[in-house]
Amino acid sequence: MRRIDLSGDSGELSAPSGLTPRAKRLLVLLVIVAILGAGAFAAQKYLFPEAKLPPTPARPLAQLPPIAQPPVKAPELVPPARIVPPVKSPPSTLVPPPAGKEAKLGEPLKPKPEPTRPGPGARPAPPEQRYSIQVVSCVEEKNARSLVRSLQAEGLSARIVRGRATLTRHRVYVGHFSSPEEAREMGDRLHAEGIPATLEPMEKGKYGYLISSSFVLNDAIDRAHELLKKDYVPSIRSAQIQASVYRVLVGRFAHRTETNEPIRRLKEMGYSPIPVKES
Repeated sequence: MRRIDLSGDSGELSAPSGLTPRAKRLLVLLVIVAILGAGAFAAQKYLFPEAKLPPTPARPLAQLPPIAQPPVKAPELVPPARIVPPVKSPPSTLVPPPAGKEAKLGEPLKPKPEPTRPGPGARPAPPEQRYSIQVVSCVEEKNARSLVRSLQAEGLSARIVRGRATLTRHRVYVGHFSSPEEAREMGDRLHAEGIPATLEPMEKGKYGYLISSSFVLNDAIDRAHELLKKDYVPSIRSAQIQASVYRVLVGRFAHRTETNEPIRRLKEMGYSPIPVKES
């Protein structure tokens, strides 16, 4: 251990030989700092002891009022979300513009109407039914046309509908001869009295003069009575035949109740109209 010599003529601290002046000064400064620190520590420990402070008594805490808790609200039951199946969009039915023509901007294309088809097992819709009023049914066309003109003059929409029907024809005959030669005398007499007659064959090879033919039995009976008054022996023979019929119809109505007023008017004119159904 080296010894530091504190004596000297100049009163300065001596440092070991062999050190630079600067190192000597630093060493002296460290020694002084160490001495001062040791003195301060000794003074604090022995001259100024730390006084212990009395413990601070515990202060009771004031009891705080209970904090009012907000009422607990029951949770709302939320219904489960409804699952909606995805909707399939129908195929587009837009009709493109015709060739050579361009669609205008902002103008929507018109959808093409889809044809309605009946489902399997569905019955076809019945045809629309209409009603007309039948005034008369004539065998001769000229009579039907004359009646149509009279009804149109009264402001009624009359028309003729021709059809076929099974009718009973009543013929009035005079005589019952075995041959045309035998019937010649009767023919001369009829022509002399101005009674039109035609010799026609009858059943079983017999011949007779046809006087009149009518589809109305009463007309045939009246004609037979006239021949009886002239001392002739008439006979009426009836037979069913297929003949043309000319029906005189008035109007076209969607419902039968619409025919009530025209029927009342026709009855006042002396006819016997009846409503008939037409398809």
